[in-house]
Amino acid sequence: CKKEKQQLISPVSFYYRSAEMIYDGTSAIISAEQRESAGFNGNMQLLLNAYFNGPVSPELTSPFPRSLKVISYSAYGATATVQVSSVISQIKGIDVSIACACIASTILDMDESINRVQITSSGAYLDGTDSVTIARDDLLLLDTASETLPKETESVTESIQ
Repeated sequence: CKKEKQQLISPVSFYYRSAEMIYDGTSAIISAEQRESAGFNGNMQLLLNAYFNGPVSPELTSPFPRSLKVISYSAYGATATVQVSSVISQIKGIDVSIACACIASTILDMDESINRVQITSSGAYLDGTDSVTIARDDLLLLDTASETLPKETESVTESIQ
């Protein structure tokens, strides 16, 4: 017997880092899992705090410190601003970019009227900067460069190999 999967009333996609990194150009560094948003009544701060609790799937891992919380969330025009607690300063280097891409992807997927997400920290810096802004067009979740190569470039690439 297999447990029947519960039907989601109001599904949202929560983006996290893939647990196993495969650098083949076809595997995403971040991936989504579907979660329920029905009980949050549109309260983005509560929903994002639930998101920061981490993934359910063993194929995903949280890029966030355990105690990360949303201090405030606001949307004005096409920009959402999320202020998070200072524990985000524990993340360094490329992990800051991955964590911010996860947050931005989650918010952008929930609200199509939002085109930019600004992430700020209360009293701490995000690896040397006070905020990170990611636009919808800035996100590239898969390396599609080999798919768009002109035919003559493909043959040159094959002859080099």
